[in-house]
Amino acid sequence: MNEQQLMQTRQHPLWILYQIGLSVKEVIIPVLIFFVFNIRNEALWVKLGSIALILYIIFRIVTIIFQWKNHTYLFTDKHVEVREGRFVSNKRYIALNRIQSHQQQTSIFHRLFGLTSLSLITGTSSDNAVIKFEMISSKEAERIKRIIQEKKQNTPEEIELNETPAKDKRKLHYKISFREIFLIALTSIYVIAIFPVLVSIYLKIDEIFKLETVALQVFSFLTDSWMLITITLLFLIVFAIGSGVIITYLRFGNYQVSSDHEQIYISRGIFNKTFYTIPREKINGLLIEKTIPRRFFNVVKVKVVSLGDLFDESEMETDTLFPFIGESKLKELLPEILPSFKLQEEMNPLPKQALFVNLIQPSYLLVIVTFFIFFFWPEFWFVPVIYAFSLIFYRIAKTYLTKYAQTEKWIQLQTGVLVTETFLTKREKVDELEVNQSWIEQQLRLATISITSRAKPIHISTLEHLPVETAIEYYLWFKQEASEDKMNKNRQVDI
Repeated sequence: MNEQQLMQTRQHPLWILYQIGLSVKEVIIPVLIFFVFNIRNEALWVKLGSIALILYIIFRIVTIIFQWKNHTYLFTDKHVEVREGRFVSNKRYIALNRIQSHQQQTSIFHRLFGLTSLSLITGTSSDNAVIKFEMISSKEAERIKRIIQEKKQNTPEEIELNETPAKDKRKLHYKISFREIFLIALTSIYVIAIFPVLVSIYLKIDEIFKLETVALQVFSFLTDSWMLITITLLFLIVFAIGSGVIITYLRFGNYQVSSDHEQIYISRGIFNKTFYTIPREKINGLLIEKTIPRRFFNVVKVKVVSLGDLFDESEMETDTLFPFIGESKLKELLPEILPSFKLQEEMNPLPKQALFVNLIQPSYLLVIVTFFIFFFWPEFWFVPVIYAFSLIFYRIAKTYLTKYAQTEKWIQLQTGVLVTETFLTKREKVDELEVNQSWIEQQLRLATISITSRAKPIHISTLEHLPVETAIEYYLWFKQEASEDKMNKNRQVDI
């Protein structure tokens, strides 16, 4: 480890301005109230509120400066030392071999100054499971990743496996095509995402310039003839699809999936670039989702059920393996990327008794809706009738779309109606298998199983109304794995 690596390092000073910019949304409304709408108001509450707001802004800026000053990090041969805090600094030490994966995100603001954001994911489950550097140089990020990679390659088990450089072993499996981007936009809400934005802009402009009269004139002109109506509708459809494709391209453009023997690498983005890794040994299952529009194109979304610490899910889906891929292409690529995962093409449907159980289940919402409609709005008598028929159709579809399959080492469940989810996991990855029976299930020799898998957060899959013999078979299947684990532990203790 050279001297440069042993120096305490801070994040880029622009982090201060970045945090101040993020804090603006906290005070924007109070600023408008006290310094815009009530600027000439001499009331006492306005004066006191203005003073308090100014003091809070000063306090917030001071704390951000101290937070930047106290946040330092140091990489050694064995661990990373992180010091952080505002007025009281704390130190924590994380062993380099505990760092399992990383996530890198480069926004437009970062790219303007040659910076990036890097997060290191550890194997702990505490609140400090993620080490985040929100604003460091791209060169510094590469240095940190290189240190972690060198530590992994220097471990005894990695020395035997890494006879060639890791870069030579990485293989590109998938790169998104424009056709797939177009289909994502066509089968998602991106095609209509632009309209709420345009309506919001119109309402804000209307508050200033009063566009209601002009809007009515334009609407009257466009609806004056069928030709203009047709042209307008065609324009709106093309505009919606075009804007959806652009939004999808900016989000999923350059989406690539590659892997080596221990990590899966995923990168995407045009302006805001994102890169994250998924450790192979932390993948405990696959979740394959298919919405109704995408069933027409036989395409799915593939997510991993992982023990890793998946974070920032509000900003990005770091558990997504493929946002959009054809089923045939998935069956072709899955053996390359995750050779230990075996998709079962033939699955068993639920028995006929399951349909009867689903149909006779009471719907309290239907009772409430029917009561209010017939007592207060009897002219809308058709609403509960439509709802009842929709509910019957939904339950029939739920019964016929629910399927299951099980082999010696695998279990695969398919559930859902509007969005069907196929969950695939190994027996050794199942933490708990629970079998339940309601009274009606007991009479019809049915049962419900719940499977809990190791993940963050815990993943629970429930399969209702399967034959009781199958449920018992699954229970014995899981019990066998538990017995084998116990025997292995006892054997290790004896050794």
